[in-house]
Amino acid sequence: MPAFARALPLTLAPTLALVALTTIGLPAAAETIELETKIDNVTVYPRGAQVERIGKADVPAGSHVIRIPDLPRDVIPNTLRVEGRSTGALEIGAVDLKRVTLTREESEAAAAARKAIETEIERLQSELEKLGYDIRVKETQRDFLTNLAGLPARGPVPLGSAPQAATPDWAAIYTLIGTNMAEAQNAIFALRQQVKETERRIEDERRKLGRLAPKPKQRLVGEVSVIAEGALEADLTVRYQISSASWQPLYDARLTTGAGDNAAALELTRRASVRQSSGEAWTDVALSLSTVRSQGRTAAPKIRPVIVDFPPPVTVAEAPAPAPRMARTRALSEAAKPKAQDREDRLRGAPLQDGMAAGRTLARARVRQATVTASPFQATFTVPDRTSIGNDGVVKQVKIDSKSFEPKLAARTVPRLDPQAYLYATFKLPSETPYLAGTVSLFRDGTYVGRGRLPALSGGQEHELGFGADDRIRVKFNVANEVRSETGLITASRVDEKRYRISLNNLHTRSVKLTVVDRIPVSRDEEIKVELTSSIAPSKRNLDEQRGVLAWTFDLKPNEKKNLDVGFKATWPAEKTIIYR
Repeated sequence: MPAFARALPLTLAPTLALVALTTIGLPAAAETIELETKIDNVTVYPRGAQVERIGKADVPAGSHVIRIPDLPRDVIPNTLRVEGRSTGALEIGAVDLKRVTLTREESEAAAAARKAIETEIERLQSELEKLGYDIRVKETQRDFLTNLAGLPARGPVPLGSAPQAATPDWAAIYTLIGTNMAEAQNAIFALRQQVKETERRIEDERRKLGRLAPKPKQRLVGEVSVIAEGALEADLTVRYQISSASWQPLYDARLTTGAGDNAAALELTRRASVRQSSGEAWTDVALSLSTVRSQGRTAAPKIRPVIVDFPPPVTVAEAPAPAPRMARTRALSEAAKPKAQDREDRLRGAPLQDGMAAGRTLARARVRQATVTASPFQATFTVPDRTSIGNDGVVKQVKIDSKSFEPKLAARTVPRLDPQAYLYATFKLPSETPYLAGTVSLFRDGTYVGRGRLPALSGGQEHELGFGADDRIRVKFNVANEVRSETGLITASRVDEKRYRISLNNLHTRSVKLTVVDRIPVSRDEEIKVELTSSIAPSKRNLDEQRGVLAWTFDLKPNEKKNLDVGFKATWPAEKTIIYR
C-alpha cells in the first residue's frame, strides 16, 4: 500500500484517477460489485462525443471487481476512464471491457400477442397430427380394396381342401371396389392438400412469432479491479468516447436596415443541431459542445519524393542468323515464359515499383487535422440548461448565443448575368470564439428572405452576408455597339469592338454604396490584344483573383441615375480566327 494512500483521512480521500492499464489477475475470492450509473454530462464534438456517468459504490475491505453493466455498444476502444473520490484508501488495478448480448424486455401486450401465436401454433400442430392419422386410415382402406381386387386371379381352391363356396358376382364386386377406391384416393388427395395448407399456416405463425420476439442488443460491460484497505464509500465517474454522435452549427441572421437616423443593426444567433444514436438516451444531462475534431488526423501526412530522370538508353543488338523453324518456335516459347510469370506475379500482389508507390502516396486524400490545444479555432460551449436527447438519431436543436453588430450595408450587381442588385451586410465577428461553417437563415426587417452559408471563421474576422434582392435599385444592361472590321494596309488586322451600357437608378431615400461587377475577355496569346474601354475606370481589376473580372464601386445618392459604359476592343492577325470561351 503506498504511503500516501495509508495517510488518507477517512472523511474524504483525494481524487483518484482510475486509468485503463493492462488487465490484472484477481484473486478467486474477489467479490463483484454492480455499479449503477447515470449519465450526467456529455461533451459533443462535430464527430463523436464524450459521455460522463456518475455512480456510488459501497466497497468492502479486500480485492473486488466493480462491474459497470450498461455501457453502449459503440464505446471507442481504449477510451474508458474512471475517476473517483472515496472515504478510505482505495487502489485501482485495471479497467477491462467485455462485449455481451442482452435480450430486450417486452411489454405486456407483446407478451400476450406472443402467447396467442404460440397457442395457435400448438392447435395447428395437433390438427396436423390428426390429418396424418386420417391419411393413414384412408391408405389402409385403399390397400385393402387393392388386395380384394386381386382375389379372382388366385384361381380355385385345390382338391381335398375345404368345400368351395358358390361363385361370387365379380362384376358387382369390381364395381363396388372401383367406387370405394376412387373415394379413398380422393380423400387422401384432399387430406394431403389440408396438410400443406396447415404447414403453411404454421410457418406463417412462426414468422409472426419471430417478429415479435425481443431483439437482442449488444452492450459493453466494464470491469474495474480495486483493492480497499477497509470498508469505504466511493463516488465514481466513468468517462468514455462514442462515435455515433455529432453536432453542427445553425445560424439565424436578422438584419434591420434602419431608416432616417436609425442605423442598421444585425443580430447573429448561433444554434446547434445535435443528434446521437448510441443506443442509450441522454436524459437531463449537462450538455457541452466542442469545436475540437476529435476523430480526425493529429499530424500532417508524410510525403515521399518523386524522381524525374531520363529513360535508360535502349541498346540494339545485331540480328542473329535465321534459325530453323523448330528452333525459332522453341525460342519464342521460352521468351514468352517470363512475361507470363510477370503477369502471375502482378496478380499475386508482387511489390509495386518505387515510382508507382510514390505516386499512390501523393494521391492520398487530405484529411482535415484535429487540434488538441487551445487556439482561435477551438472552443467549448456549455448549454445553460440541462437537456435530454433521445437515442434514435432525431435532431435536437439548442441555442448557444446571440451577438449584435453594427453592419456596413452595400449593394452589388452583376448586370450581365442578373438585372438585380443584392443587399450585403459586412460585420466583424467577436474575437472570443471561432465560428464553424454552417447554414444561415436570413431575415431582413423581420421577413425571411432565404438561406445562405457561413464559412468557418476565426474570432475577429470580417465577413459579409447577402440578404436578397434590393428592389429599390433598378439595373438595366444593354448592348450599345458591336463592330467587327479590318485595319492596316501592309499587315492586316481584324478588330472586334463591343460596348455595353449599364443603367443604374437609386430609389432609396438615402445614399447606397453600390458595386457593379462585369468582365472583359482575357487573351491567352500575345498576338491577340484586348483593350478595356470604359467611361469610368474600374475600382478593382482581377476581382477575387479572377483574370478579366472588374468591379466599379461608387455611392449612388437618393434618386440618382448613373450610366456606366463598359466594353473592350480585341485585335488579332487577319489570317486567323478567334473564339470566345
